[in-house]
Amino acid sequence: WAEAAAVCGATRSHLSAYALTLMAIYFLQVDPTICLHVLPTDIFHGEAGTPEQVQNYKWRCNFTLAELLYKFFTFFASN
Repeated sequence: WAEAAAVCGATRSHLSAYALTLMAIYFLQVDPTICLHVLPTDIFHGEAGTPEQVQNYKWRCNFTLAELLYKFFTFFASN
């Protein structure tokens, strides 16, 4: 949707898909009503698979996609 709406595309001086992904992850981690876990980077050693310490992390979001999108745009428009 972002490319179709002309808000994504680094070649046209817009945000890249990578930048939008980082923004989404940051938003999910710092919004106090969502609180996505911040994983400790020292447990990743470049090997294939998921480290054992991460396999027990549970996260559930009680917001609809529409609510998350609204919160995302509100977050970056006001912060």
